[in-house]
Amino acid sequence: MLLKLSLVVMVIAATGAGLLTVRQQRLEAVHDMAEALDRAAALEHQVWRMRIEAARLTSPQHAHEMLVRLGETQPVVVPWVDSFTAAINDYQFAAEPAPLRDESL
Repeated sequence: MLLKLSLVVMVIAATGAGLLTVRQQRLEAVHDMAEALDRAAALEHQVWRMRIEAARLTSPQHAHEMLVRLGETQPVVVPWVDSFTAAINDYQFAAEPAPLRDESL
């Protein structure tokens, strides 16, 4: 009888320890999720601050001030743009529309 009682006590203790382990793992998972959400919120806040700063720096007034500080500027010439534009201008569009297919076939 004493053996059965001690066995029941040991099973209950092992079950309790197992439940405590599972509970601790759940708490750690919830904690990790909360930390991840906090980091995500902080990053989102930082992104919005950067967007606001970019919008401020690219406002028309700020761009005009930068151009005034730079003085006279020259256009940037990209070699492939001229050849691309020439190729488009040389392209001949058909003077007549393409004939319609004969649907009776």
